Amino acid sequence: PFDSVNTLAISKVLERNKLIKKAHCYHSPDSVLHIDIDQRHPILRVKSISQGDFYVDREGFIMPVQNIVPMQIPLATGNISKEKASNDLYVLAQYLNDNKFWRQNITQIYVKTNGDIELIPRVGTHTILLGTAENCEKKLNNVRKFYDKVLSRKGWNFYKVINVKFDNQVVGEKPNK
Repeated sequence: PFDSVNTLAISKVLERNKLIKKAHCYHSPDSVLHIDIDQRHPILRVKSISQGDFYVDREGFIMPVQNIVPMQIPLATGNISKEKASNDLYVLAQYLNDNKFWRQNITQIYVKTNGDIELIPRVGTHTILLGTAENCEKKLNNVRKFYDKVLSRKGWNFYKVINVKFDNQVVGEKPNK
C-alpha cells in the first residue's frame, strides 16, 4: 500500500551514497512519490600515490570515483593525503573553479615530494611553482600580470618555470640549453 512507503527510510538510504549531498523523499496528496536529490559537484579529481583516486566536491567533501561522467576539472597528482586534498588543494581548486581564466587554463595540479604545489597550464610548456596554497589568489594574480606583461612579448614557451612561491615575487626560470 502506498501509505506504508517509509519516505524517511528511503531518504536515509539514498544519503548513504557519497555522491548524494541531500535526499528528500515524500508523497503528495495526489498519491505521487517524490524524491528530490541534491548531488555533490566535484571541483577536483585526485590521483594520489598513497590514497588512490577520489574527487573533492564544492564543500571539500571526499567523493569516491564511481559512475561519474568525466568532467573538465583539474587533476591533482602526487602523494596527496585526503586531509591535504580537502584542505589546501580544496582552497586552490575552489579558487580555480571560481575564476574563469584559471578554470580554462589550469589542467593539472602536481604535489611534489616536498609538498610544493606545481600547476600545469593548458598553454605553453612552462609550469607554475605555487609553493603552498596559501595566498593562491594573490600569487595567481601576479602570474596573470606576468603573462600579460612578459609572456605576451617573450612567448609562452620562453620560461620553463614561473615561480611565485615567495611573497610578491615572480621569477621566470629559463630552460637549460
